[in-house]
Amino acid sequence: MSTKDAINEIVDAMSDADAMNLLAQSTSVDPTNSPRQQTANRYKPPMTVKDEIRRLVDEMADSEAQRYLDFLNMMADPDELTDEDIQDFREADADYVRGDYVSLDEPAKELGVGLHA
Repeated sequence: MSTKDAINEIVDAMSDADAMNLLAQSTSVDPTNSPRQQTANRYKPPMTVKDEIRRLVDEMADSEAQRYLDFLNMMADPDELTDEDIQDFREADADYVRGDYVSLDEPAKELGVGLHA
């Protein structure tokens, strides 16, 4: 089974509410009121949320689809850590101990964004 087929299988099994939430997370846009959706609604019957996710998946490169599938699998069982996840945490912890990190305050200051009320 291809990566994209696996994603579509997961999407098919989702509730409509979960699919709406996933689409919102995937596109950072309210899928029910985006300019694209408004335009599309004028010219053709509205797509279902699942159809929109499938369309996005079809447009993805294979490597992007694999990352998306990994994300969906993590959402399905967020408590399950792979050996790679554990190694990534260990490396990040070692970076932090060495002081090899950027705090949120630094980019916020550069962007002129206040993080604290």
